[in-house]
Amino acid sequence: MSDVQVDLAKAVVARIEGATLPESFAVARTYRIVPLQAKELSQFQVRVVLGNRVSSMSARRIAQRNVTVLVGMQRKLDAQNAEASGDAANEFATAVEELFLGQPLAGVDDADRHYSFVESSFTTPFDPEHAAEEHVFSTLLSLTYRHAFEI
Repeated sequence: MSDVQVDLAKAVVARIEGATLPESFAVARTYRIVPLQAKELSQFQVRVVLGNRVSSMSARRIAQRNVTVLVGMQRKLDAQNAEASGDAANEFATAVEELFLGQPLAGVDDADRHYSFVESSFTTPFDPEHAAEEHVFSTLLSLTYRHAFEI
């Protein structure tokens, strides 16, 4: 993986760590997201991993590189009130997403490169039926940043 991907992942962790979110949470950068069991989830667990990197031509002599960072989020749901607990967890995930919408990331840009926010998407959306069975909220947020450069 490139230094830029690592820098982006670290910046995502730093942004989440510095945020005031509606629930308590633990955030860490990891090398893969491993689903946790309900008994392991005393608070929201947020895991940040490197995603893919795609390079392409956008115009003559102009290339662009899209870099993705994945943010996995899991929390144990209240078995007695799974729907309300799931709604609160979904609000937390949306609040995490809103930390990044259109915002530059500190520590990533320098004189030679500038990464712009392109898009976010929940690649694994919240599934209420699964949550009711397993009593665990799980979702995966994908954040994509773009760097255009002359070749």
